[in-house]
Amino acid sequence: MFIPMKRLLVVILFALCTSLIGAEEPNESTALDQEKFKKIAEKLFIAQKLIPEEYEYAGNITLGMYYLRYLGELSPFVLKAKDLDELIIAVEKLYGEELNQTLKDLLQGIARLKFTKENNKYTTKIFTKNQKTISVPIDVKREGLVSSINDFRIENKALITLHNINNDYYKKKYYRMLLKKKEVFQLPKVHLVEEQYLEALQYYLTLKHDIYPIAGTVSGMGFNISLSRWFPKSIRTVDLKVGEIGSFLGIKDLKGNNLSPFWLSAKKWGVHVISTLDN
Repeated sequence: MFIPMKRLLVVILFALCTSLIGAEEPNESTALDQEKFKKIAEKLFIAQKLIPEEYEYAGNITLGMYYLRYLGELSPFVLKAKDLDELIIAVEKLYGEELNQTLKDLLQGIARLKFTKENNKYTTKIFTKNQKTISVPIDVKREGLVSSINDFRIENKALITLHNINNDYYKKKYYRMLLKKKEVFQLPKVHLVEEQYLEALQYYLTLKHDIYPIAGTVSGMGFNISLSRWFPKSIRTVDLKVGEIGSFLGIKDLKGNNLSPFWLSAKKWGVHVISTLDN
C-alpha cells in the first residue's frame, strides 16, 4: 500500500510545526509562530477538503501549491535534505506503509527548499542534489493534438512564485489567459481548455471563497508531451518550459460537477500550450 498525498501533506505540516517551533519554553516568539501555524493549518485543511477525488494528479499538484503558498508565510526559512529524509521516515513509520515511490524519488532528489516572501508573493527556490534535474513520470493520455503528457522535470534552482487571485485585475488576467486562443506573430496556441470550463470559470470568479484561488510564475520546470501521430516523427515529442501555473480550487461546472482545479501555461519556440490537467 502507498500513503495518499493528502495524508502525507497533513503529516508534513505537523512535522514542520514540531521542527520549526521546537520544544523550548513558550515565549513571545514561539507563541507567534504557533498562531501562524494555526492559521496556516486552518487554510490547508479547507484546501484539502476542496480537492476533487476524481482528479488525482491535478489535486495533488494543487495541494502542493497551497502548501508552498502558506508555508511561505513563515519566510524566510530553509528545509534541508536531512529534514525531508526525516519526514519520509516519520511518515512511513507512522502509517506502516511505504511512501509512493515517485514522490519519494522527488523528495530525495532535493537538497534544500528556500522560502522567501515579498509584496504578498511567496517564492520557493528548489536546490537539487548534485545540481541534477529531477524527472517525475506523469503518463497522462489525452485526445487531440497532444496525445500524452509524459513526464515532469525540476531543474536545480527552480523557482515557484505564488500569489492570491484576490482582485479584479488578477481575475481578468487569468480568465483572458485561459480564454485566448491565438496571439499575433505566434503559432496558434495548443488550447486544451474546454468551453464548459470557461463557462464555469466565469461564474466561479464571481463567488466568494473560503481560501483564494492562487496563481504564479515558474522557472526551471518543464514537461514532455507527445503530439498526435499526424505530426512528423522528428517533432512528435516536445519538451516545454512551464511559465505560469494556477489553481481554481473548488471549481465546478454549471451542473455542480467537479472540474480540474489545476492549469498551466508552457512554451517552446512558437508553440504555446495552455491546459488544465484532466486525468
